[in-house]
Amino acid sequence: MSGENKGFRQGSLETRMLRFLETRSGTEDIDKLPLTARQLAAKKADYFLRKRSVICEVKSLQTDTKQKIDSILKPLLKRDDAPVFYGELEFEKVTKHFHDGETIRRKVFEALTSAVEDQFEKANRQIRVTKREFSLPAAAGVLVLVNDLVSVLSPELIGHKIQKLFQKRTPQGSFRFIELHAVWLVSETHFIQVAANLRSLPTIALSRDRNSLAVRIIESLQPKWARFNGMPLFQIDPHLIGTFDFKKEKKFSPTSQTRHSLWRRQYVERPYLRPMNESELENYYGLLMTALTPGLFKGAAVEDPDRAISLMERFIHFLEEARHRGIDQKQYAHINHALGTSIRNGTVSRVEISEIENLGNKRNILQRGIFYTNVHGESYRCLQLKEGTATLLFMGLHMGKSLDAVVGVNEPKWAYYWPITDIRKLEALEARFARLAEKNSDIRQLSTR
Repeated sequence: MSGENKGFRQGSLETRMLRFLETRSGTEDIDKLPLTARQLAAKKADYFLRKRSVICEVKSLQTDTKQKIDSILKPLLKRDDAPVFYGELEFEKVTKHFHDGETIRRKVFEALTSAVEDQFEKANRQIRVTKREFSLPAAAGVLVLVNDLVSVLSPELIGHKIQKLFQKRTPQGSFRFIELHAVWLVSETHFIQVAANLRSLPTIALSRDRNSLAVRIIESLQPKWARFNGMPLFQIDPHLIGTFDFKKEKKFSPTSQTRHSLWRRQYVERPYLRPMNESELENYYGLLMTALTPGLFKGAAVEDPDRAISLMERFIHFLEEARHRGIDQKQYAHINHALGTSIRNGTVSRVEISEIENLGNKRNILQRGIFYTNVHGESYRCLQLKEGTATLLFMGLHMGKSLDAVVGVNEPKWAYYWPITDIRKLEALEARFARLAEKNSDIRQLSTR
């Protein structure tokens, strides 16, 4: 992974990669070689590397496949069992509400990654043709796959697809893509925070055989690529990758400073409803809607503008929490129905904001053995609780290396730690903790007392 310095990221990623490869010693641009008429007409790869021991093709992901997800989900959302939700929702949180959710997830995965397979197949074909036309049967094949445009394709998703393609077989049982020995995945749509003010852009070597010549050449190119872009290189233990989030590069608009967007950002920084269980959150919603709804009807008198703004702010916070959990709003239909009946009958009682605040400010109690995160997205495991102090294991990353430290957090500050709910991340953190505890007797003892 390369630490980011945006000043050097000029031009498209594909353009920079082609320029980089052309400057490597021993590289030959195939199109610039003296070619026969047959070679000229052939669909060839881009480069020879290392005295023609490696044939290299560069491909860029250029088609945003988000529309493919929409085309799958749009008819699904018309089904009777479709969830109702506010705002944009990750497709994993949408599909969990369907009885055939796993089938839908597989379908979306294939739709999302179809562009990856297309490029993989084309590169395999071009390398095969190049080997034949230049009489290089023993040359290894490398695909350099770059992505700086399609943000819906995370490095994890692309990497998972590539590994599946390496294992894909023909009906006869042989590997389907035999010409490709390794893929160098370079992405600038996502990053990992490796230090307080430093982000890392992923460059990943993938292969069917980790000991192949193609992989060794990619690994030798990685530090040179970092220098070419004016960035430091961080080698990250593969076991750590799953314990961190690949975050999307965001383009902020100066026109997005609306009151609602500010409220949403405030809630992301302090998600105070996160400690509530499903039942408690449902009760909170009922109280909030009882206070808020009467003032939304046409002709309703606004007795206190500050009260209306305060209630709407809390409602936006609730929607952000519901979006985070992927809550199907249908489960609150009985609350809305009962409230509508009360309004028609004129029996709605006034709810004070203090009641909502008291319900929303649930005391967050940390529990031993649970993983937590904070506003910075850092990961912690609670090792021990004693006399109002939680002993937490910080599981971080600094300058590309794992950073694990034991810290004590007093109870008044527990409100700033929230349980991690992502299943895949929890599994990766649990595996990392198990390896650490095996090596460190102090941490093992703290977590078992």
